[in-house]
Amino acid sequence: MESGALKIRVRSLENEMALTRLSAQNKATSSFVIASLALNLALAAGRETANGIPGFAAASAATLCTFRGLKALGELAVIDKKNARYTNSKQFAQSDDYDD
Repeated sequence: MESGALKIRVRSLENEMALTRLSAQNKATSSFVIASLALNLALAAGRETANGIPGFAAASAATLCTFRGLKALGELAVIDKKNARYTNSKQFAQSDDYDD
């Protein structure tokens, strides 16, 4: 401990938690961008085609991506609560809902 090895380990864990959070945030953002693109395709395909199969497929893809994005936001909330539990700052969570 006197050589500073403990400090390096703590910093490494902090960096790992930050990367995990960024990964979940990136997943949510990507899912919502793809959902938006699919929804725009569904609206464009719905106007241009006589049958609604391409529009329905694009709308289904938009719905799937939206749910994936919502799931990623849920994971992000869990990560934020976990980070708030181990830090003293209220940067990540608004309240402490833990029963220790």
